[in-house]
Amino acid sequence: TGPRSPSQPWGALLLLPLLLPAACRAGSGCVGEGGPLEPFDALYATGVQAYYGGDFAGAARCLERALRSRRELRDTRLRCRRLCLGQVRLAAPGPGAGGDLPFFSSVLGRAGCVRRCEEPRLGAASRHRAAEEVRADFQRRVPYSYLQRAYIQVGTARPPRQAVTFPEENSVILSTSLPKRINTPPPKTTTKFAPNQDS
Repeated sequence: TGPRSPSQPWGALLLLPLLLPAACRAGSGCVGEGGPLEPFDALYATGVQAYYGGDFAGAARCLERALRSRRELRDTRLRCRRLCLGQVRLAAPGPGAGGDLPFFSSVLGRAGCVRRCEEPRLGAASRHRAAEEVRADFQRRVPYSYLQRAYIQVGTARPPRQAVTFPEENSVILSTSLPKRINTPPPKTTTKFAPNQDS
């Protein structure tokens, strides 16, 4: 089973344009970065589409950026939560009617602190609500597998760690088995933006 020709019908791809950032819809693959962090699910969708369309260089670019985006999203959220944990103390509930108001007010204050911290880099929080299927693919390291095969197809045969130095890729960097992996299809993605991989 190899990559399908882009002329074949991909009913599941009808929803793909809703996911893609404008930069990735223009031309082949991903182009320059700028502004708020691009959603990793949209970049991943673009990379998978490019892979099955035969644009392996474009696939590699978008998959690299998807992995970096996911890591930066997690790091930014963690940094902002730690920052606001120290800046906004939660008030202890008081006795009597209305005694809980200071506590709930401080909870809202901390949430506002986190939002103000995240927004300059992440943009609106709704931009980064990836579907469960996409999160499952990242947990299973499927994007790393696509990326490694895209590198092979463009002739670089470099492992993903040279482009995205995350600890998660260690389980899929199998440099000694690269020759036999060239013609092996990636693990099946559960996302709806990939073509039917059973045929």
